[in-house]
This record gives sequence, C-alpha cells and structure tokens, in this order.
Amino acid sequence: MALPIEAQLKKIEEHKKRDSLIYSVLDGSAFAVMAGFGENYLNAFPIELGATNQQMGLFTSLPQLIGSGSQVLSATLVESFKKRRTLIVVAAFLQALTWIPLMLIPFIPKHLRLASALLSIVLYFVFGNVLSPAWNSLIGDLVPAESRGAFFGRRNKVTGCITFLSVFAAGLVLNFFQQENILFGFSFIFSVALLARFVSLCFLAKMVEMPYSYLTQKKLRFFHFLRMLNSTNAGLFILYLCLMNFSVQIAGPFFSVFMLRDQQFSYFEFMLVNVVAIIAQFLTMTYWGTSADYYGNKKIIMITGLLLPIVPWLWLPSHNVVYLMAIQVVSGFAWAGFNLASVNFIFDNTLPAERINYFAYYNVLNGFSVFAGASLGGFLATHITSQWIFASPLQFLFLISGLSRAIISFIFLPRIREVRSVHLAQIKELFWNLVAVRPIYEMCYELVLWMNRLEQMKKKIEVAVEEKINHVGQKLKRR
Repeated sequence: MALPIEAQLKKIEEHKKRDSLIYSVLDGSAFAVMAGFGENYLNAFPIELGATNQQMGLFTSLPQLIGSGSQVLSATLVESFKKRRTLIVVAAFLQALTWIPLMLIPFIPKHLRLASALLSIVLYFVFGNVLSPAWNSLIGDLVPAESRGAFFGRRNKVTGCITFLSVFAAGLVLNFFQQENILFGFSFIFSVALLARFVSLCFLAKMVEMPYSYLTQKKLRFFHFLRMLNSTNAGLFILYLCLMNFSVQIAGPFFSVFMLRDQQFSYFEFMLVNVVAIIAQFLTMTYWGTSADYYGNKKIIMITGLLLPIVPWLWLPSHNVVYLMAIQVVSGFAWAGFNLASVNFIFDNTLPAERINYFAYYNVLNGFSVFAGASLGGFLATHITSQWIFASPLQFLFLISGLSRAIISFIFLPRIREVRSVHLAQIKELFWNLVAVRPIYEMCYELVLWMNRLEQMKKKIEVAVEEKINHVGQKLKRR
C-alpha cells in the first residue's frame, strides 16, 4: 500500500531538497547564458537571413505552436521514463543539440538557410516545451507554498543579471561582426548557447527526484480541462493569459524588425534597448516576489495587467534610442511582476497531482494563442503599408496590440479571485504604492547593493592576487 503524499515527501531529506533548490538556481544561471546568447537573438536572426514580414511572423508563431502541442506528451513521457528528472535531462540534452544546425548556417546553401533555421528553432521549442511541465511540477514540489514568491524572485534576479550580461556580450559580438560577416557572429553566439545548455544539463541531473506515485494519483484530461476554462478560477486565469499572449504577439515579432530593418539600428543600439528591460526585471524581481507573498499574486497581476497595454503605445511617439531605453524600464518592470505572479498563481490554484497536466495543457493553448497572434500580426504587417503619422507601418501593430491587451485585462481581471490568505489592501492605494513610490527606492537599493557586491568582489580579488604575488616572491627568495 502506497504511503500518503505527505509521508512520501517527508522521506526525502531536507538537505537534498535544499541542495536541489541551489542546483535549480545554478541550472537557471546556465540557462540564462543560453537565453542571452541564443534565444534573445532568435528574432533578429531571420532578419539577417532575408525573411519577409510574413516569414517573421511564421518564425515566431510556428515554433510556439508545434512546441506547445508537444506538451500533451509530457505526462505520458513521464509515465514512460518513470521519473520527471530523467525526462527533463533527456529533453534538455536534445534541446542543446538543436543549436548545432544554427551554428552551421554560414556553411549551408543560401536557399536552404531559412528552412534550416526554422526547423532548428521549431525543435528547440519542442524539446523545451516537453521538459517544461515536468520541471514546473518538480520545482513546485520542492518550493514551500508560503515562500514561492521570495524564492522565484531571488532566482529570477540572479538569472536576470546573467541574462543581461549575456545579451550585452552577444550584442558586442554581433556589432563587431556586423561590418564583416554577421552570420559568423551568430554562429559564435549560438556556440556559446550550446555550451551553456550542456552546463545547465549537469545541474538538472543533480536535482532530487520526487516520488513517482505522487504523480499518478489524479489525472486531468485535456477535454475536461477545456470544459472548465470558463467555470473555474484557474481556468479563467489560463484563458486570460492565453488571450493576453495572443494580443502581445500581434506586435511581438516586429519590435526587432522595426529597430533593425526600418530604423537601421546597429546591433549595439539594438542590444542596449533590449538589456535595459532585462536590467529592470532583475532589479525588481525580489521586490515583486515579496510583494506577491504579502499582498497576493492576484493584486500583482491586476496592477501589472493594467500596465502592459501601455507598453506598446509608448513605442509610438519616438524611435530615439535613449527614449526606447527609458520605456524599456517600464516594460521590464511590468513584465517582471506579471510573469512572476502568473506562475505562482497557477501553483496556488492547482493541486500538486494535477500540476504537470495544467502546465502542459496551458502551454498547448498558449502556443495556439501565440501562433494566432503572430500570424495576424504577420498578415497586418504585410497589408498595412501606409505610415500615416508614424515612422513605420509596423507601429500600427503596436497600437492594435496595446488596445487588445487593455480590453482583455478589463474583461477578465475582475472575474479572477485570490485563493490564499493575504494582506488586505485597496487596488488604487496599492497601485500608487507599488508602481509610483516604492519601485524607485527598490531599484536604487538594488543598484547600490550590486555595486557594493562588485566592490567586495574587487577587494577579494585584489587581496587574493596580492597574496599570490607574495607567495610566489617568497618561493623565489628561498631559491
């Protein structure tokens, strides 16, 4: 007779859980290097291969559609492998291999490059999506519910800092190769992404495995999941996320096109605009995490869900690099809170035994939403040719995307409820506190904290170097 869930979980030593959480941060750090050098530049890569606007929409939508569809296999594959960790490691290994064809693009005939790149990117997202529900389920079992916001806030802050450094370094590499052969620059940064994924794989393999019987107690079927979308709290929220991502992807693939093709940004300028959002994210992750634990994820989603429609509208008045860097601070701040609270909200609203299915099915629907949004964006980008008062016809997509985000937020957010016991606060009062007052203080505090850490590291390095020099000098004197 199987032990109760609680008894099985208690049998896993606390130190193994604690070590696994450390490994998850190290895995996330290596993954951040891969994302910074690789995934963050996948939107720019097809532009250099000569992709049209419609093809750009396809490069964003098709990998997400096929990749998310593969998630329905995740629970079945866990049953085949008998362990979530095994599935995660195998899928991560196969995902690493997908960088190899992208590295070899300069040596592939020109007429095959777009198709080869698209196939590799599709497989990259397929393997990433296969492991995602199993990883979310495993990490959800390891992190205590009452401290999820704080843990993921700290973890995301570390990974965000590393992503920033990686995006910055990759941008410098591409800017160097821009005057020569830019495809060799992409080949170099994709090779770094490959190595980083293999490092990430080593830490994933060290994480503790939770009891398999824990996974099989209750199964949620896909059609039952679809029926409950409009009738349960978790279902309404997932429907909201999918429609929000549909709205986001109307414009999502075309910010890179707008900067690199229409406004002729250098890769250094392109990198600067992108890294500012990443900096804003990792500087506010801890802030959002502790706020979500205290006030509840629903309130954070309400606040950031009302900020997100404004973000694409801010791209309309100007395309000046400094201005775009400033509005990326708003974007990074809003998306950091929204993404963190959204994942935790799904954790709060799902039973542990159903969690792997919830994440898999959500990602399937989300993939269709991304596909539909990016396809619509590609169609509109091809057929809207007038600039009107804008610098580029693509800015019409930014206008439409923001309007769609606003409508969806106003329809769905009032219908979603908090399920945890949290501190009561009025949304209006909380909005001004969390958005207008505290963020400046928190971001300044984080900057000072990081500067102090860098100064401490510098002093430690100087002391270590001085000790080494003295040690070598003493050895020479003895001789």
